[in-house]
This record gives sequence, structure tokens and C-alpha cells, in this order.
Amino acid sequence: MATTEPAQMPDEVRHAFLQILYHTLLYIRNTKDGGLSFALADHAHNIPGLIEHYKPETFRYYWEVERPCFLRAMERLGEKFGVFQEHWTVLQRHYENLPQERLA
Repeated sequence: MATTEPAQMPDEVRHAFLQILYHTLLYIRNTKDGGLSFALADHAHNIPGLIEHYKPETFRYYWEVERPCFLRAMERLGEKFGVFQEHWTVLQRHYENLPQERLA
């Protein structure tokens, strides 16, 4: 009986997520804007689980759903988060190299 190893998150992807968490925490610590704090925390709260229990489909969900929701929230608040761009570029490369999902 063959067993398959669980997917492993590449180190550069893990590092990018950890940098996003780091900068998120700095922004939350330094803002007095409750809406901004909520948007940042809402964006980041699932990242530790994604790192700990990596699956390509949960990464895909982050990239296709959670990140765009965060960007819309930031736009509504009039905030720009260029500090994440370098790390999102790493994540985008990973996303583009994920195997395509097959429709049944």
C-alpha cells in the first residue's frame, strides 16, 4: 500500500508568509484605527494554520479569496500596503506554479 507524503510548503513561501505576519503585527501595534486593525488581523489570522498544515488548495484559497478580500478592505480604508508586495511576489510565483485543478 503506497503512502503519499503531505505537501511541504517551500521555504521561500514560508518566509514570505512570516514576513507578512511580522509586518501585520507591527502595523496593528502602531495604529489606533480599529478598522485598520480589524482588516489586518482578519487577513492574517489564517496564515499560521496555512504554514502549519500546508496544502496547495488552502494556499490557492488564500491567494484567490483571502488576499483579494484584504486588498478590497484596504482600498475601502484608503490604505496601501506596499510593504507586502515583495512577499506577495514570492507567493504569486508559487501560485503560478501550482498544479491546475482538474474539473471532474
